Order: sequence, then structure tokens, then C-alpha cells
Amino acid sequence: MFFRKQKSVAPAEYRFRPNFGQVLLAIWCLIILATLTFSTFDSSRTAFKEASVLKQAEAPAASLIFTQRESLVYAARVGEWLGGTIPRRQVQIARALLAQRLNVVSNDGTTTGQLATPEFIDSLRSMDQIVDSAKPGILSESDQHRIFKIAQPFLNSFIASARDVVVQYQQAIDIQLNTDAKQRASSSQQNLFLLYALLILGGLLIGWSGLTLVRQYKKAQIVIEQDTLLLENSQTKLQELSQTLEQKRIEDQRVSNERDSMRSAARSISISIREFSDNEEMAQEFCARIAEVFGSELVAVSTFPDDRFSRISASWTSANHIKSSGELALDEFGMQNIISKLWEESSLLYLDENNFENNPKLSDLSARHLFKQIMESNGFKQLLLLPIGEGTKGFGYVLAGSKSKEIEWDEFARQTMQFLSAHLAYSIIESELLATQRVVEQLEQLNEAKNDFISTVNHELRTPLTSIIGYIDLLKDLPRGAVNEQAAKFLNTLDRNAQALLDLVESMLALSRLDSREEAIAKQEVDVHKIVSNSIFVCEPAAYAKQITIRLTPEKATSDYSTSGNAGQLSQVFINLISNSIKFSPFGSEILVSIEKSNDPSGEEQLRIAVKDNGIGIPQNDIKRLFTRFFRAQNAVDGQHQGTGLGLAIVERIVTLHGGFVEVESVLGQGTTMIVQLPSRKGMVDQLIASRREGVLKRAILALKSASIEDLYGVSHEMAGSIGMYSFEAEGEKLKEYSHWLRNNPDAPTKDVQERLAHILEKMQVRLDQIQER
Repeated sequence: MFFRKQKSVAPAEYRFRPNFGQVLLAIWCLIILATLTFSTFDSSRTAFKEASVLKQAEAPAASLIFTQRESLVYAARVGEWLGGTIPRRQVQIARALLAQRLNVVSNDGTTTGQLATPEFIDSLRSMDQIVDSAKPGILSESDQHRIFKIAQPFLNSFIASARDVVVQYQQAIDIQLNTDAKQRASSSQQNLFLLYALLILGGLLIGWSGLTLVRQYKKAQIVIEQDTLLLENSQTKLQELSQTLEQKRIEDQRVSNERDSMRSAARSISISIREFSDNEEMAQEFCARIAEVFGSELVAVSTFPDDRFSRISASWTSANHIKSSGELALDEFGMQNIISKLWEESSLLYLDENNFENNPKLSDLSARHLFKQIMESNGFKQLLLLPIGEGTKGFGYVLAGSKSKEIEWDEFARQTMQFLSAHLAYSIIESELLATQRVVEQLEQLNEAKNDFISTVNHELRTPLTSIIGYIDLLKDLPRGAVNEQAAKFLNTLDRNAQALLDLVESMLALSRLDSREEAIAKQEVDVHKIVSNSIFVCEPAAYAKQITIRLTPEKATSDYSTSGNAGQLSQVFINLISNSIKFSPFGSEILVSIEKSNDPSGEEQLRIAVKDNGIGIPQNDIKRLFTRFFRAQNAVDGQHQGTGLGLAIVERIVTLHGGFVEVESVLGQGTTMIVQLPSRKGMVDQLIASRREGVLKRAILALKSASIEDLYGVSHEMAGSIGMYSFEAEGEKLKEYSHWLRNNPDAPTKDVQERLAHILEKMQVRLDQIQER
């Protein structure tokens, strides 16, 4: 980046933040405000209580006043009754009215009588007794004086207590109101104190905070000015960055265009070099085009000696004073070492003035000297060496040099040249393969023409030979004396040579058919023991003529000696081998033919058929050429043993077509053992099973992993049988036990089912890993 993000210079203390004293003062203000709020609420509740008390006292007070009035009326009626002016009935009516008043219920559920004093109740009860004890009607004078004396104290007490009831209730109300008034006064004083304290502390807090804000405001102004300068600087740098980015975008666009042009040129080069069938011309075109695209003064392509390719040495130079790769006389051995190292590392060598001395790829002093000579002698500023090869071996190189850096060979350019070098190698290989293919096609055409010629010649020779042999047989069957002794010798010689010529014709025709691509072997399961036994039977007349014993081991098949093949062709193999043994064995000797099973290095079962004789043997120098067509061992030629030199070639060809091979063990003068190895039928089946074992086990593991809990029984039972057929006995047995357990425990917990399955899958995976490692 062209500039770093600038942080504001304003420290935290320049922002408004109360100090400890202000926080403490604010807390006290909040405490006082909360206390004042609570106290005001309590005062309001007390005032509401006083109003409620006054309101509740109104009804009882009125009732007491009316009770007092009724009491006085009752006292007046008693006085009038005692004065003899009214009857007792009027007194009782006044008493009933007083009783009603005393039973009046107030708001709080109390009656007026409950508010009366005990003296009032006692006086009233005494008066009731006096009135009730008197006679109805108006009192007589005698009763008036008597009852007056009795009632006067109670009447005075009743009147006084009636007056005291109202007075005492009023006093109780006054006491309650006085008490509430004192409490309200105390609460008001407390609230006033709290209000003064809140005002004082709040004023202090506001003043203190104001001073702090003023100081911080002045500091903030300084910070704002500084941030403004920073912002202006950032804007300037952003403009510079925008210009830089625009320049970079233009540069990137230029590089992108150059790379697109380079890609297009690379595609053009790839297409153009494939138009050449001659590798030298192709390399020359490659050099010229590379120099044009990458601005090189020297481009050279060279290959090392290789049996697969013809040598290539092509170069392009921009001027006469530039030395070509041929003129530089590069050390081929040293270049091979460097190219081999680069090819193994899948890398290239790029040299310029800056990395020449310390380049790790030039640790070899001879290599450093070599490339220093190239650069200094031509004045190169850049040098590029790219390996070309195939498989694990590099077989050549591309060398490019430039005297300027106007076209810099950056990473993309080097990768492009590496791609083009690989394409050149591919084109060289493809050209060589096409040339080889054309040669092969020509050879195949010649071989087909040869086979056609042999078939024609054989056909043309067989007919007259058959006629000659027939006439010879007729002459030999003439009565004794019809042909003299000299003529009989001539006939035997003619018969022997005609048979030899016919054998040669038949052998050539057989080889021609075996070489033909259109001749397919009709294979089926055949019993090798039976074929060998029949071959011995066919050769017995020739063996009998030389008193040779042929012994077959085992005499009767004790095992399965079957293979897949053509019974007729295999018969020809063993007849040829046994006939050769008879031909080269002495009179009265023994030929041993054995059949047994063996395993090849890979473990596959094979059938080993050996034909052992005690004949003349074969020289060691001739054994390696024994299966060459028309070749005969030197001792056979010297001994004038009749033969065409095609029998063993036919044997080797037929055995090869059956997937087997032939070996020879021989000691000169002691005998020869011809060994035929054929794949057994069981070995083929085992091979088929082995080729499918890995796939079968993979499918079994996948099926078990993907099966649901409900399907596990069926899947495990099926997979146990499947893998058991492919020699996974232990794993199949485990799966079988698991499927039986699932059948016998249908309600088993899911955890147990999964744990058992995981254990089996682990064993199966280990077995699969072992198979894959092989």
C-alpha cells in the first residue's frame, strides 16, 4: 500500500468523560433525588390518610350529635314524666327513638352505641329499669316524689355522659389530626432539606461539568484542526493512489494484451509445427517462430543420441556475429546432465545478470563455465534453457538467448515457452511414431504379400508333390523283379526327398496361417494329458523303428490337466517335440514325457509339460537361436539329420498364442529337455476371480455402509455369500454370524447393531488395503 491508515491524534481524555469526583457527586445527587422522591410520596400518602380520617369522622360525628340530641329529648321526656305531665308511653317512644339512633352503623362498620362511654350506657340502662318498673300512664304525686328521688342521680349522670360522648370523640379526632399534622410537618422539613441539598449538589455538578466541558471543547477544537489536516493529507494520498491504480490498471491491461498476444502466438506455433512431417524442418520452424514472438537473438533445438529418435540440431540467429548452438560446440555430456536434472525437477533454467552467480541450478562449475561462455560471447542479457523429453527421460533441449530486456521473460513468458517446448517434444514423438507406423504398415503389407505368396507356392507345389509321391508309391508296389535294384534305390531317394519337400511345404503353410492376423484360434477347454497321450500314440511307429521307449508320467490323469486352447494345434506341438526327440535319440534309448502343475512367480497355476531325451543335445551357442525359422543346430546339420528348421518355430508360435512359453535345457552329447508352460484352466479361473476380488469387496463394504437398519439383515446375508465365493472365508463367516445375530435379535439397540457392523467393516477395510498394496 502507498500509505497507512492514519489514526486520530485525539486521546481518550480529550473526549467528554466525567472524573471520579463528578461521578461521586452525581451518585449523591441521584441518592438524594431518590430519597426526596420517596419522602414526597410518603407525605402525599400521609395527607391522603388525614383526608380519609376526616372524611370517615364526618358520619360518626353527625351520628353522635344526633344521638346527643335524642339523649336530651329522652332526658326531657323522663323529666316531664317525673313531673306528671306526660304518660310513660311518651317516655318509651323517646327511648325507642334513642335506641334507633344508637344502632345506626357508620362507614367503618361500627354502631353509634359502640362509640358511647360506659357511663352513658350504665346510666341509660338504669333509667330504662326505673321507667320499666313504674306503672303505665301518668305518675301519681306520691310516685313522682319517690321515683324522682331514685331517678335524679341517674338522670343527671345520663345527661352529663351524653354530653361527654361528643366531647371525647372530638378530642380523639383532634389528637389524631394533631399527630398527623406533626408527622407531615416533619416530613415537609425533611423534604425541604433534601431539596436544598439536591439543588446545592446539582448546582455544583452542573458547574463542575460545565468547566470540564469548556476545557475539553477547547482541546476538541485542536483535535478537529489536526484531523482536518489528516483528512486533507489522506485525500491527497487517495488521489495519488487513484492515479497509481489507474497506471497499474493500464499496465495490467498492457500485460494482459501482451499475454493474449503471446497465447495466440503460442497456439499458432503449436499448429504450424505440426504441419511438418520432417523433424528437422519442424525444429527449424519452431526456432524461427520463437525468436519472432519472444525477441530472441538465438534459439536452438537439439536432441541427444537416442534409439527412439533421429538426431535433431536446428537453430536460428538474428545476425552473423551470434554464434549458433553448433558453433558454440556445447559439451554434450554436460548438457545431458543438466537436462536430466531439469527434467526430473520438471523445471527450467533462466539466467540473467542478477541471478547468474548465485543460481542453485548452476552449482556444477563446468555448467557455470559453459553458460558464462554462451552469455559473454554473445552479450546476452537473458538466457533460457528448457528440457524436452518423454516419460522419465529428457532427450533434448531448447536454448534461447536475448541481448536486451525490452521483452522481459517473466514467469508467464517462461511458462509459455515451457508449454511450447513440451508441445515440440510431443510433435517430435508423434512424427517419429507416425513414421514408425508407416514402416510397420509397410512391413505388415509385405508380410501379408509373403503369406499370400507362400500360400500360392504351397498350393502350386503340393499338387505336383502329391502326384509324384503317389507315382513313387505305385512303382514301389510293383512285383519283385519289375524294378531292378538300382532303380529301387532311386525310388527310395525320390520318396525320401519328396516327403521332405512336402513337410517343408506343410510347415511353411502352417507358419503362414499362424502369422496371419485373420487366423483366430478357436479356444475351448481341452485335456492336455489326453492330447499328450494321443501324440505319443501317433509317434509310436517311429519310436518302435528305433526301439525307443516313450514313458508318460503320470500314465493316467490323476488331476485336472485342462487348459483353454485348440486341441489340433497343441497336438502339433507335442508331436513335433516327441518326433524331434525320437529323431535325435540313439537306438534303444528312453524318452520321458512328464506333466505336472506348478505356479509362476505371480502365484498363478501353470501346466508344465516336459519331453526329455538322451540324444545328441544342443550346443549352448545355438540354443538362443533354436526357435528362429529355418535355423538348425550345427550338430544336427553335421550329423545329416533330416529337417526343415521350422518345427520348433511352429511350436514356439503355437505355445505363445496359447499364453505360454517354451524353455530348453540341454547338455551337448547327453540329451535335451523341452519344457512347455501353459496356463491351466483352473489358473485362468483363479486369475478371473483374483481380478474381481477387489471390486467385490469394495461393493460389499459400500452396500453395508449404505444399508438402513431394517435392510441390514438381508444385505449382510447376501454379502456373506458373495465375498465367500471370492476366497474371503474369514470375512464371509463374520458376516454370516452377524446376519444370524440380527435375525435372532430383531429388537437389538441400534448402538449395538452399529458397533458390531463397524467392527466387521474395519476388518474388511484392512483386507481391502492389503489387496490394494499388492
